[in-house]
Amino acid sequence: MFYLRALENDRNTTTPGVRKYFSRNNFENLYKNRVLDDLNTIMDLWTVVNNRENIEDELWSNNIEIKKILDALSSYPNEFWKYPVVIYYLQYHKEEKFERLFLVFLKKLFSTLAAKYIVTPTINAAKRGILNLNA
Repeated sequence: MFYLRALENDRNTTTPGVRKYFSRNNFENLYKNRVLDDLNTIMDLWTVVNNRENIEDELWSNNIEIKKILDALSSYPNEFWKYPVVIYYLQYHKEEKFERLFLVFLKKLFSTLAAKYIVTPTINAAKRGILNLNA
């Protein structure tokens, strides 16, 4: 849902429910784009994040530096970090320099979120910035 919202440049901080979002306009968002293909692709990312498994033919999944940052992000006090990571992954995972650029992206995201949380230790402090980043 957040990926499709980003494609629509939706920066609204009020997050619709998943069912409500996909049932809008006669389930238009559910049937367009490549929702099921994208969900399958996202599963690769979460296999690495949650199970710490490597994915065959995905060199980035063997990169210990990427895994360390993903592990650190998993400890962040809310799940907003997941949305730009998923969006970045879906958008660029087939690029030739993905592994290097993904690491740069993750480092920047982690440092920005950590700094934001140190200054304003509330769960929603990063929400506006994340939605802008997504779009």
